[in-house]
Amino acid sequence: QLPPETTTTVPESTTTVPETTVPETTVPETTVPVTDPPAQPANATEALVAAGNYGTFLSLASSVESVQRLLDGAGPITVFAPNDAAFGGFPLPEGVELEQRLLSHIVSTETIDASALFDGRTEVLVASNGKQMVVTAPPEIGGATVVQPDLLSTSGVSHGIDKLLPTVP
Repeated sequence: QLPPETTTTVPESTTTVPETTVPETTVPETTVPVTDPPAQPANATEALVAAGNYGTFLSLASSVESVQRLLDGAGPITVFAPNDAAFGGFPLPEGVELEQRLLSHIVSTETIDASALFDGRTEVLVASNGKQMVVTAPPEIGGATVVQPDLLSTSGVSHGIDKLLPTVP
């Protein structure tokens, strides 16, 4: 049997919790450096210097004012720059002949990137010396092969090639 119902009253009590302070946590400030992508070279000369392996071409170009002016200009320009190995043992002309030889590596009227060179079509371009250069697939220009495509600058594009181009087709 159950005992009779009783009521028990619990006295009201107050519990005081002591105030605690949590120490302020500081997170060390970390700085993540934001770096801009490297600036694109301003002209063909700067692009070829940055790429390396074109010192002979650039040295010869610097000796011919009209060529240096094109390489340093605002463009549009496409340069087919022979790498240093392309000059090995090759006798170089001087004066006007050197100027014509170097100008045969430059198209100063348009920018032609690798996608246009590698699309399989044959293209006929006019070099800065007025002579035609034929680009065939795989990308070959006047018997030279493109070995380092798309050296970009704000003035255009340069492509490294493995041979000197003839002054006449």
